[in-house]
Order: sequence, then C-alpha cells, then structure tokens
Amino acid sequence: METAKFTPISKTDLKEIKDFMAQVCLKPVSRYMGILKQKCNVPVSPPGLGVSREEYCGLYKFPIENFLIFYRP
Repeated sequence: METAKFTPISKTDLKEIKDFMAQVCLKPVSRYMGILKQKCNVPVSPPGLGVSREEYCGLYKFPIENFLIFYRP
C-alpha cells in the first residue's frame, strides 16, 4: 500500500499545528500528531475519498476532528 507524501508546505502546517497544540492543549501532543499523520494516509487507498474541490485545483478534502485535510490522489 502506498503512503501519503507530505509536501514541504504540509510539513510546515503540521509543525505549526503541533506548536500551537503544545501551548493550548492538555492532550499529549506527540500522540495526537501521530494519529493525525496516520489518518492522513487514509485517502491513499482508495483514491478519491472525501469531497472534490475544483476551486482548489482539483484537491480533495476530508475532516479529521477540527482540521481539514487536503490532498491530491
């Protein structure tokens, strides 16, 4: 099974999310980030999971808790 490839922008976003959560959350941040990254692999199989957003150059999106994940199959 293929895994998701994170773009440099998405890696920056994940770091900013982690830094923000470390300041405002009581949840174990590293555990949560691991779950978030794991769930990012969900759209890889099957491709096309989520809602197609043509206004974002054909990206798909799906929610994970309070976040929206955008991806290209």
